[in-house]
Amino acid sequence: HNRRASHVSPVRLYLFASILFFFTLSQVTGSAADVDISVDDISVEGVEAVATAEDDANVEQLLLILEPSQATKARRLLERDDVARNWALRGLAAAVQERIDAGAEIGDAERFLYGQFIEVIDDPQDFLDRTVENAPISMFVLLPLYALLLKLVYVRQHKYYVEHLVYALHLHTFNFLVLTVQILLPEGGLWDNAAPALFIGFFVYYFMSLRRFYEQGFGITLVKFGFLCFVYSLMLFPSILATFLITATQL
Repeated sequence: HNRRASHVSPVRLYLFASILFFFTLSQVTGSAADVDISVDDISVEGVEAVATAEDDANVEQLLLILEPSQATKARRLLERDDVARNWALRGLAAAVQERIDAGAEIGDAERFLYGQFIEVIDDPQDFLDRTVENAPISMFVLLPLYALLLKLVYVRQHKYYVEHLVYALHLHTFNFLVLTVQILLPEGGLWDNAAPALFIGFFVYYFMSLRRFYEQGFGITLVKFGFLCFVYSLMLFPSILATFLITATQL
């Protein structure tokens, strides 16, 4: 009897793995809400003691740039017994003053970003939670770009773009599963060696899958593997940055 081999759609498998990973990640980052991000054994009074008049002037300049509601929130942050947030706010003020001293004109878009940074400083956990929520979208957008990169690197293979896309889906699915296992690994003992082993194992699998799918020799595959890793890292950075910026605008 002829039977059709049962299989799971690559898209469904990718969605399952990505949802599982980001759900697991959200549980880990969610626990950070119970952690005090303040610097231990240092008080706000101690920070104020080392703050110079220039620091105070920078802060006042920042307050003039911010919207009234956000300036009020910034003043409350400075009054809180939270050194980490206090330092972050003074660091932002110093960066803004450097822009002004360099002759840069602070436009509306930049003012908006400074204001959103105040929101991040005020509630970093909310920012972290929203970032995790937005990350799957940016990763899904990255997929077709990576498939296009594969199409260019293996242009002589004469494979259809959708074939590269399916391979990209499988590779990212495996990556999400590996990352999920890494997050769930207990700490201590032999488990401390398991995480780096999984990290190395993923790249070994990545290399071997390239050789098998595209059927090329060890040397040429190694060169293309290195190139793909390098370019993908360049693609990943703006994707992460865009996720942070989009999340910041939602606060």
